Amino acid sequence: MNLESFGDPLVVVISREMVESGDIDSILVILKRFIESPETAKANMERIDIAFDGYNNTSEELFEILEVRNYVNRLDEKFPYWLFLLSKHMLGLQSLMYCFLPPFLTDKAKADIYPKELEKLLVNRWGPAMDHISQYAGLSDAEIKALALRVQKYFTQGRLTEKDT
Repeated sequence: MNLESFGDPLVVVISREMVESGDIDSILVILKRFIESPETAKANMERIDIAFDGYNNTSEELFEILEVRNYVNRLDEKFPYWLFLLSKHMLGLQSLMYCFLPPFLTDKAKADIYPKELEKLLVNRWGPAMDHISQYAGLSDAEIKALALRVQKYFTQGRLTEKDT
């Protein structure tokens, strides 16, 4: 499969079995192919989504399930390039983000805690990773700034529409 030439968004699906077994290696192989060269990374920028399969019949949200949270954290330790690769038109990035925020909060607590926790995640982890992979892919300063603005809009206003890109 030539990852430099695909045109449609690609969804990387993580099965419940992978989560329960802790198998991040299979997904890492796929994710690393999206950045195997600067050209491949640039071609795949914001073209990927990530989804979890096998949790449709649970009453909990994905981010409330400890095994999912642990899996995402372990995966992120090896591959933090979500802001660069993941589409801002889909919900995969949001699903990952919630795994880094405290679950089971009241709406008031969420309003108080989530912005601070998200800022820490963006400043300390995902932002530097985005900058690193953006430079690796050869993005111009203007392209990096535009990407950062889309990230900001995504986290403050929700999924982007076609007019936002």
